[in-house]
Order: sequence, then structure tokens, then C-alpha cells
Amino acid sequence: MKKTILSIIICALLAFTSVIGIACGQKPCAHVFDQGEVVRQATCVKEGENQHKCIYCGAIWAESIAKVEHEYGDALKFDNNSHWKECVNCGEKSEITTHDFSTDMLYDDFNHYLMCECGAVNDQTEHAFVGDNCSCGYKKATTGLEFTLMQGALGYEVTGLGSYLGQEIIIPYSHNGKPVVSIGEYAFLDKDGIASVRIPRSITSIERGAFKDCSNLNSVVFDKYGQLKTLGSEAFSDCVSLQSITLPKSIQTTGFSAFFNCSKLERVDFDGESVLTIIGHEMFASCEALSSFEVPKYVRVIEEGAFFGCEALKTIVFKGKTSLKTISDNAFRECTSLEQIEIVESVTWIGAKAFYNCGKLQSIQYNAIECMNLSFDTLTFAGVGTDLLDGTKILVGVKVKRIPAYIFSCLDGYITPNVSEIEFLEKGVCEEIGVRAFSSLSNLTKIDFASDNTITAIGDYAFSGLRSLETLVLADGIKTLGTGAFENCDDLCSLTIPNSLTTIGAYAFSDCDLLQTLNVSDESQLSSIGSYAFFKCIALTNITIPQQVKIIETCAFLDCDGLVSVTFKNTNGWVVTGNIKINESQLSSGQIACQTLKDNVYNDWTRI
Repeated sequence: MKKTILSIIICALLAFTSVIGIACGQKPCAHVFDQGEVVRQATCVKEGENQHKCIYCGAIWAESIAKVEHEYGDALKFDNNSHWKECVNCGEKSEITTHDFSTDMLYDDFNHYLMCECGAVNDQTEHAFVGDNCSCGYKKATTGLEFTLMQGALGYEVTGLGSYLGQEIIIPYSHNGKPVVSIGEYAFLDKDGIASVRIPRSITSIERGAFKDCSNLNSVVFDKYGQLKTLGSEAFSDCVSLQSITLPKSIQTTGFSAFFNCSKLERVDFDGESVLTIIGHEMFASCEALSSFEVPKYVRVIEEGAFFGCEALKTIVFKGKTSLKTISDNAFRECTSLEQIEIVESVTWIGAKAFYNCGKLQSIQYNAIECMNLSFDTLTFAGVGTDLLDGTKILVGVKVKRIPAYIFSCLDGYITPNVSEIEFLEKGVCEEIGVRAFSSLSNLTKIDFASDNTITAIGDYAFSGLRSLETLVLADGIKTLGTGAFENCDDLCSLTIPNSLTTIGAYAFSDCDLLQTLNVSDESQLSSIGSYAFFKCIALTNITIPQQVKIIETCAFLDCDGLVSVTFKNTNGWVVTGNIKINESQLSSGQIACQTLKDNVYNDWTRI
């Protein structure tokens, strides 16, 4: 007995020793390590380290973490010969480039010189004046202006005309030995005598209303390589004589109505690749002469009413790979000359009446990959194309994943979009058309689904009220038609059901008064026909119920007064409400089946 117990103990010890050996003994690969703890973060100079511990024996395994990429700042560093971008973490230099000094002479209040884009200067020479002018183009700054030393005493702000009475304002680079960095709130408000202003490179902000209501101001010139960061609200609003302006690329933020009602402003440019991220609220609203605008590539938001009432605006161009996310309410409302617009890939939100009453809009290139759903009263494109005989064409781009709800729809009582055609481009990836996405486009005559269609679901009322649509070939691949998907398509005469379609929702084709032909193949996968699906399709004379159909809901073919023949591809196993069996003989011919269907039209049909 004792020997037996001893033997058991020895065996257990051997087994335990064996387990330990397997877990953390002779074979390093047999350790069972935890997820580890990062004891040194990786940088762009040195690898990091993640230490793992064996859960059995405590052995340590040091895992290397790869170096991270350098993080280069936007500002260029320079010396006498070259400039570069520098890693903010380790100082590593990148894009080292020899200076390329401008051919245009630049200047300040004291000297003129050549400048590289990085800020390095060359051939700096003191001004030599003949009268008020130097040969470099510099003109002596206006004297008599009012200045206020700003908080912190780092620079001065121009606050008014002071004793100056002239028409031309040349704001100095410096005052009392300190830079002039700002043009103050309402500094030149309602000064009709000002005809031109030159703004030096030292100015970083133009505050609210600085030049508001300067009705005779026709020229605003910013120095090259300007450092303006902030353009305040109403800064140049109601400057009704201003015809063009070139803004510094350095502007980062703008307030509301910066150029509101500059009614003669025809052209707005930037002096390079602008870093502007937001086009402010009503920034160019009522600029009636503005004919084109190039949206800088870093703009993320076009705020409410930014171009409202720009009646001459024909072209909106997006610069490079744009960052635009949001087109806000009324952004391009009443741009009655706008001919085409691209909703770029990056857009995720389009606001209410964003393109309201753009009557000459010939084409909408819709490329937004995943735009958020809109609400029923958004009216984003209400009134587009109404000044065109041929209407507006909508092109859906290849990267679009879904068409958001209500995007092109309209409510009764508003100006219906005059859209004549919708085309889904080949090789697209769109999978879903949202609720009422294209509803009430009463002049739409053609929907061109791509031959390699990827759409699987058409949402509720997505194409309802297309009163001019005559022919519809639903693309193969579509599986579901939502409630009322094509209801009230009054001129629809012919419909081809794709083999892939499994579900026709309630009211999907109700009140399609002229629908005569319903084409269904023997390979159809249709399994369910919803209630009132073909309600009041009074021109429909014969239909085929495909082999796979198992459900026909109540009133699916109610008031189909012209229906004379119904062919059931599968006549076996049908029951109606109350578990009443339909005999095969009741479906034996087109006429008999038609009468049976009409007699039981208020019942749900199920094939079991």
C-alpha cells in the first residue's frame, strides 16, 4: 500500500516536472508570454521596447518596436545657402533645397531685397527715394494714421485715418520701432474717400469691419509673402467698388460676411497654396459679379450662405485632392448661373437648400463616398435645372458607396428639381440608394444603372413620383425594393425585374397608371410581393408569378382593372388568410388564376 502511494507521488512529481519543462524549460519557444509592457517608446531616432513576461517562470522577452516616421513641421528652416523641412522631434533635415530668390523686388519701410519662399533675403539695400518713391516700387507709407500699442507691447494696430485725408493708404511696416501687425475693428468704417490700400507683410490680422462700407475702395494689394492669419467678420463687406483681390495664402480663419455685398467683385485669388480651412458664413454672399472660384485644397467647411446670391458664378473648381467635408445650409443658394458642380469624394454632409434654385445647373457629378442621410425638408437641390430645356444630369461616381436619404428629393410647394437623367458610372461600388433619395423628380426620363451594378437595396420611396419615367430596367444585383420605391411613376410603361430581386416592398409600383409590361424571367429569385405593390396599375394586362415566390401580401394587385391573365410558375401549396387552401385547379390557366387572385385580393397569400 505504502509502495503504491509512493509510486503515485513519484509519478505526479515527474508529471509536474515535465509540465514545467514544457512551459519554461529547455525549449525557449515553449514560454507563454503576456501581452507585455512598453518600457521605452519608439522615436524617429531609436527603436522602442516592449517587455513580455512568461506567465509560468517569469522569464523576460524584450520585443523591439520599430522606429516611427519623422514628423516634419510646415515651416521652412534656412541658412545662407539653402532651406529645408526639419523633424520637430530629432532635427533631421528633409527636402534640402538651394535658395531660389524671387525676381520681384520686395521691401519694407527701410530696405528692398530679394526673398526666397523660406524667408531668406538677398541683395538687401536701403531705399533711395526720388520724392516719395524708390526705384524698387516702394512708396513711402502714409503718415498721420492712428495707432494703438497692442497688449504685450509686441506691435501696433492701425485704428483710424487720424489726420490723413488722401485717397491712397499705404500702411507702414513699423511704427515707433515696432511692427504694425493689425488693422483694428472698424478702423476705416464708412470712409468713402479711400480708393486704394496697400497692406504690408507684417500684418497678421484684419479685424471686424476694418474696411466695411468703403464704397469707393477699388484696389486692395497685399505684399507678396504676406503673413495675414485672420480676416475678421465684415472686414471688406459692402465695398461695392472692389473688383478683384488676391489674398495671402497664409490666411487660416475668416469671420462671417468678410466680402458680403461686394457687388462688383469679379475675381478672388490666393497668392499660392492657401492654408485656409473654412470659407466663412456668407463670406462672398451677394457678390453678384463673381464668376468663378477655386476652393483651396485644405478647406474642410463651406459655411452657411458662403456664396448665397452670387448670380454670375458659373464655375466652382476644387484644388487638387480636396479636404472638403461640409457644404452648409444655403452655401450656393441662388447661384443662378452655376453650370456644373462636383460633390467631391470627401464630403460627408450637405446642408439644407445648399444649391437651391441653381436654375442653370447642367450637371451634378456626385462623388461623395459616404455622405450622411439628410432630412425630408432639406431641399438641397430644389430648383436646379429649371432654366434649362434639357434639365440637369446627375452622374454617380465609381467610389460612391451609398446615396443618402433625401439628397435630391423635393417637397410639394417648392421648386421641383428639373433632373432629366441619372447615370451610375461603370465599375462603381454603390450598394444602397437611401429613402426618397430621388423622389419627386417629375421630369426624370432615364435611369441608367451600370451594367456591372453593385446596388443591392433601393430604399423606401427612393424613386417615387418620377412622373415622366417611361422605361425601367432594374439592374441585376438588386435584391430589395423598399416601400413605395417607384410609386406614382405615371408614365412608366415597361418594367424588367432582375433575376436577383427577392423582395418587392409594399406600394413599390402603386399608381403606375400606364404600366403595361412586366418582364420576369424563369430564373427570377423573387420570393415576396408586398401589400399594394401594384395597386391601381390599371394598364397591366398580364403578369407572371415566378417559381420562387412564397408570399403575396394583401391587396398586392388591388384595382388592377385591366388584368386578364396571371401565370403562376408554381401552383402547388398556396393558402390564403384563414389557412384556406388554393387548389391547383384554381391556378390552372391565366384567366382562371386571374379571377382567383382577384377573388382573394384582400387576403395574404402564402406558399407552404
